[in-house]
Amino acid sequence: MRPICAWLLLGLLAGTPALGLADDVRERQLELDVEQLRRELQAQARRIDQLERGSMRSTERSVAASAQNAPLPPPKVAPWLITANWDRVRPGMSTDEVTRVLGPATSERAGDASSTLLLYALEIQEGVFLAGRVEFQAGKVSAVQKPALR
Repeated sequence: MRPICAWLLLGLLAGTPALGLADDVRERQLELDVEQLRRELQAQARRIDQLERGSMRSTERSVAASAQNAPLPPPKVAPWLITANWDRVRPGMSTDEVTRVLGPATSERAGDASSTLLLYALEIQEGVFLAGRVEFQAGKVSAVQKPALR
């Protein structure tokens, strides 16, 4: 039995450098693999940075383009330009009531002692006007002429 143990011991001692060499090779291969992964990771990080920068520029351009293409808010329309408001003006209303419905007149003219005329006018093009008027007698609406082209 002694010779078998000696042979086993001798075999183990002889195989140890081979085992150590195999471990060194595997360790070196793992180091190479880790280094390759680091390089790939750095390359991916550069690509992601480039894509993000391109995406930011694209987003900025699309925001700028959509701001340029966005419809403008409708201009504020004077209340007297809305036909339905003229339908609300009735005989007997006071000047203040008419002003609340149609807004301030573009001009006002005094007639005889007890009459007043509120004029609403807008020049559409040179010499062409859209105009309406409200006549008052003793401070109350006596006649309404809805806007018409003149």
